[in-house]
Amino acid sequence: RIRNGLTRTRGEQHRSLRALLIPKLQRRAVEAMAPRIAAIVDAQLASWQPGTTIDLGREAKRLSLRVSSELLFGITEGESGDRIGALLGEFMRRSYRLDVLATRWLAPLPGTPYAALERNAQRLEFESRRLIGSRRATPGDDLLSTLIGARDAGLAGLGDDELVGQVTLLFGASYETTAQALLFTLALLAQSPHEARALRSALGGESTV
Repeated sequence: RIRNGLTRTRGEQHRSLRALLIPKLQRRAVEAMAPRIAAIVDAQLASWQPGTTIDLGREAKRLSLRVSSELLFGITEGESGDRIGALLGEFMRRSYRLDVLATRWLAPLPGTPYAALERNAQRLEFESRRLIGSRRATPGDDLLSTLIGARDAGLAGLGDDELVGQVTLLFGASYETTAQALLFTLALLAQSPHEARALRSALGGESTV
């Protein structure tokens, strides 16, 4: 169920889901989010103390998780997003391990790597359903509220199980991939002083690094 997101739909259902999601992801919609994204970035930068060392990979994930949680899923308190993000990261790491794939046929037996993957998937589904229930009670102008509204209106072939798949796919696509892209961008800029200076200049900052 948690794998059954947009990328696994076909035909008319896929077209209907895309039609629902595209308005929320178009450039105009993203540009409208820019002030809030900037505020989130400023708040995180303010927590960095001069002279201290930070884990840039962890900070990139933290930033991406907060932006994704709030702007796409309407999660204003960090705990729910943190739980789903941690479970999703664990699920993705486990999914492609050889020992997990090799023990799939032993799934009913406790203690196997595949059984651990299934337990993780169950926790992820539980948290996703809890998030869906919370958003249904207090809908907003976010991506998840749009999907819940479509499900409750009988659109796009969405049921509660399908909503779980959409949540996990969209959360992973907006959180993990963005964090990795940001991390590698910063790493490349750190290795390319000329490009870093040009970027700072284009953004109206100082011309030195």
